Amino acid sequence: MKNLEQEGSFKLPSLSLNANSGVLELAGKSIPERTSEFYDPVLAWIDEYSQSPQEETIFNVKLEYCNSSSTRYLMDILERLERIFKEGKKVTVNWYYEEDDEDMLDLGQSYSVPLTIPINMILVPVD
Repeated sequence: MKNLEQEGSFKLPSLSLNANSGVLELAGKSIPERTSEFYDPVLAWIDEYSQSPQEETIFNVKLEYCNSSSTRYLMDILERLERIFKEGKKVTVNWYYEEDDEDMLDLGQSYSVPLTIPINMILVPVD
């Protein structure tokens, strides 16, 4: 299975989905004009990965900002990872947020309510 990598831009997060290591990461801003064009390949990749996932999958979310359509896709990603978790594999979500960013903190915490996968809220100090 091929890894999926994409550099970020002003409106798109950087993306690193590594099937060999089981480490998935989104970082930056997620405010795409056509959200499905960015996230549909991500969901398809996770669907393929879930057929033969690593024993441990780590999803690092390091978003500075995301729009409402991106938040729906993030939930879709988390639901797919939840299925991997329920099949007996270890799945951890590391949700990074800056200490002055209550919106990203609240968003990460809101995802933990309907899910059983661990979501670690990780404070990033602002310099």
